[in-house]
This record gives sequence, C-alpha cells and structure tokens, in this order.
Amino acid sequence: MLALWPRVAAAVDVVSPLDFSSRKACLASLDYAERHLGNPADPEHDERAFLQVLERVCASPMLNADDKLRAGLLLEQAQKNRVGAAAASFDFVTLDGEAHSLNDYHSQFTLIYFNDPDCDACQRVKARLDTCSVIEHMVHNGGLTVIAVYTLDDEKAWRSATYPAYMVNGWNKSQSIDNDELYVLPSMPLFYLLDVDKKVVLKNEPSLNVVLETLQQAR
Repeated sequence: MLALWPRVAAAVDVVSPLDFSSRKACLASLDYAERHLGNPADPEHDERAFLQVLERVCASPMLNADDKLRAGLLLEQAQKNRVGAAAASFDFVTLDGEAHSLNDYHSQFTLIYFNDPDCDACQRVKARLDTCSVIEHMVHNGGLTVIAVYTLDDEKAWRSATYPAYMVNGWNKSQSIDNDELYVLPSMPLFYLLDVDKKVVLKNEPSLNVVLETLQQAR
C-alpha cells in the first residue's frame, strides 16, 4: 500500500478532543462527525476520522440500542470501500457499447471520477481536468487510468457529455452502483483513487487539489 497517509495523523487529532463520556456527549460528537467529518463538501471532511467516531459511538456503553441506530447505519455505509480496503468492482459501458468492469484496468493507479454532466460543480472540475497536465502525463506514461463514471439513468445526458481524451467515459448502465449500494456517493463530483491492487487510497474526495497532491507524492 502506498505510504500516503498524511490524513492518519489528522484523523487522530480530530477525534481525540471529542467527548464520549456521556450519552449527551456521544450524541453531540456523532452530530458533529456527520455534519463535518462525513460531509465531502465540508472543509473538515475526513473519512478515516468519521469512521473512528462512528466506531466509538457504536461501541459506547453510554448509549442504548435506539441511540445507536443512526450511527450503525452510517457505520455500515462508511465501511464500504474504506481507505486501505479493496474497492468494489462495478460494470459500465463506454460510448462504443463495449462492456467493462473496474477490474479490467491494471495501471499503478486508477482514478474514478464519479460525476453528473448536469452538475455545476462537476463542470468546474471537468474544466480543470481538461487542462490537467499532471494527470494527462501519468495516463500517457501508463501509470494511471482515469474513469469518468455516470451513475444515473439518463443515457442522453451521458452521451451528450464530453470528457478529456485521456479519460475512459463510462456509464453504469445496470445501475448496480446505486441499486446494490456498491458506493455511497453523498454529493458530486467525487473522486476515488485506487492503487495497483484496487485498494482505496482516497475515498469520496471532492477536491482535485488533494488528488493531485496525492498523485504527485507517488511520482
């Protein structure tokens, strides 16, 4: 696994000050974690720290079973494709009608770009990707595969969208990502960065800057 875990220390720093000493404190910590650590749009977003808080809350003797229902659901979702674990494979088709799966690709890194062509934030990120020399260089050198994935059911919207030539343009036509809850995507766009073994390096990452920083550390 790539030694790229600057967020591990950050996760400890975020979680340590939180209070789990009483029922009220546990529920307040859960609320904070859900609003900030588990929210990709929040500057404090940190998947690893979010997972730690959920585990603490679910294990707390201060809470009863009803108190833990919400945390249990969030924990189940957060454990999907967690950092360091193998990412769930999924099927998709490309514009030529060919069927593919995530596991068909074997680059040193795979970058999944979950997006919606009608999303304004997605358009802004795609505009940056259009001129991103770092990513394009890694793709051309064989060290990176970038897969743009559309998960909704509007084939016309998918076909009308354009992406940089270095990207694989995929549509999860079967809707397995949503229907089987293979990935929990609370917002768009989101990146997943995977290593050569398809283990998750970055999860639900909204920031292209973080993706670039991580890739540059790996070069």
